[in-house]
Amino acid sequence: MSYPTCDIEGEFHRLIPSRFPPVPLYARLGSTEIQEAAQAVEAITNPRLQAMELLAQEGPDAVKTSGAQNWNLAPFAYPNPEGTTFLSPKYKVLELVEGLMPALVVAVERREAFLGGSGELPIDIDMRALVHPVKGRFADLRGLPFDADAAGRWKLGATLYETDVQGIVFHRPDLPGVRAVAVFDRTALGRAVQSDHFKFVWNGEVVQKVGNFSTDEAMDRQTLFSALTKRAAA
Repeated sequence: MSYPTCDIEGEFHRLIPSRFPPVPLYARLGSTEIQEAAQAVEAITNPRLQAMELLAQEGPDAVKTSGAQNWNLAPFAYPNPEGTTFLSPKYKVLELVEGLMPALVVAVERREAFLGGSGELPIDIDMRALVHPVKGRFADLRGLPFDADAAGRWKLGATLYETDVQGIVFHRPDLPGVRAVAVFDRTALGRAVQSDHFKFVWNGEVVQKVGNFSTDEAMDRQTLFSALTKRAAA
């Protein structure tokens, strides 16, 4: 069975865990010697850094490409152990949604699933928003009913992964009317840029509040999800 395709060109969003203000990864280890030793171990065990090294061997221009950017390279270097919407854990893809507010909702839902599953006590989590330019040819599944069965979606995604499309554009059931993309090919990505930093306040049951470090504003969970509902109805 063939599926429609379409050209996608636009900015899509996601949030990742990130300390605010940003600090070097190994700064808390203490002495410079210990930090350098940790970096050396990471260099021989980190698939993202290994991929960067291979690109460096191709020349400086290869390293400067958008595909070599850490935020664009990492999703294709590390598998998602839970899988993604349309692909099982063995596939390395990047999922994004269009708009900061929808991306916040997705990030809150994912944090709640993870923290709730691990029984995490109340904690504040810093998150960073990223904006990814996306341009390419995508399989267009927006007109199809969303399959609630993950196995069925994964089978469809695996079939499309073997075609010449660069990803899938679809609608998530929790984000009515919002475009979401699963990017198969990192050459479809432009250089990502940082957007706002946020603080998720986990109360042991839900993310009770989302604070924006850039504006010093905060909204509770109900306000965030209600804003998305109003957007869909507009």
